Amino acid sequence: MARVRLLVVAAAAVLAVGSFVPSYAQVNSDRARKALTTPIKELNVENVPMSRVIDHLRAFSGANIVVNWKVLETAGIAKDTPITLNVRERTLRKMLRLVLDQAGTSALLVFNVSDNVIEVTTQEDADRKMITKVYVVDDLVMTNNNPSPPPQIDLNSATRSGTTSGGSGGGMGIGGGGGGGGIFKEDTVASNNDDSPQKRGDDLAKMIRDIIRPNIWKENGGECSVVFFSGKLIVTAPQSVHEAIGGPVAPEGGQRFGL
Repeated sequence: MARVRLLVVAAAAVLAVGSFVPSYAQVNSDRARKALTTPIKELNVENVPMSRVIDHLRAFSGANIVVNWKVLETAGIAKDTPITLNVRERTLRKMLRLVLDQAGTSALLVFNVSDNVIEVTTQEDADRKMITKVYVVDDLVMTNNNPSPPPQIDLNSATRSGTTSGGSGGGMGIGGGGGGGGIFKEDTVASNNDDSPQKRGDDLAKMIRDIIRPNIWKENGGECSVVFFSGKLIVTAPQSVHEAIGGPVAPEGGQRFGL
């Protein structure tokens, strides 16, 4: 009986500790992103094959850099593509970007971070991997509770109407009813019904389509989508687009816009 109690207590403790431990994928992604900030003292190469340059960066940074050579070779970029650079005191992110820019003469090369791996591939290949994320933007689309302007009061008009109504008992009317003139002007400016959370959300979605890689969205002939619904932006796009919208992509769950 004592042993059963001990097992139950141990299981509860494991569950309790586990609830405070970040997910494996999140911890590993954070490690890979941190590796990209690693300072590299020097990269001095002349006509050195790209594969050897990547090996050098991998060794000095300790990062898991994986190159999808099959995709690159299909795009016309071989392992022996010559690289010539003389750069000092730059981060791994910057040096890797310089290498890929020089090698990518026939195709745009990019790198993405996922599960502690920095994967190098072509932009076209990376764009095939769609991710759907929900961004909470309710605080960006809220409107004033009472946007309508206050009514305009015209006492002069009401007084004139009251004195000319004779004995008909038509004194001062409210809102222009009956025989007397109303104290509120009938030409009061109406509220701006266009400034609604839905319109602001739609405008936010359009701004994203106009600024972040315009050609990738369905409205412009691409495959990606961004729609606003009930205080949230629902975005289906490659990782690079999500990172431009809301920063590093979390392994799971929604994100608040800009965080």
